[in-house]
Amino acid sequence: MSEDEIDLQAAIAELVERFEMQEMGIRPTSVNVMVRGDVVIVHLKEVLPAAEKHLALTERGQDLVSRFATMLFRGGAQPSVEQLIARAMDKRVLDVQTAISPLTGSIVAMFELGEKSSE
Repeated sequence: MSEDEIDLQAAIAELVERFEMQEMGIRPTSVNVMVRGDVVIVHLKEVLPAAEKHLALTERGQDLVSRFATMLFRGGAQPSVEQLIARAMDKRVLDVQTAISPLTGSIVAMFELGEKSSE
């Protein structure tokens, strides 16, 4: 991996972490980013608040937390994070897939990129 790729991944991680803290009130313990070709993967560790972690102790609670966190991410953070990724990569975001683990409190988002952005 080149130094430019490492710098790009670090810059995206910093942008996402700052957004999550300032706009969503979430302080992930870490943000990891991997860029490979036309895919950007963002992994935010331990983003669930204490009440949601407690709720996730049961199977039904895990389902509720997972659905709620997915709705919150898609409705709140995803559009803004999509814009951050598109600007950083200078490409359009074609699709976003998310997975949330109520057991670990982690969110993984995969951004599929398209052609160069016209902005």
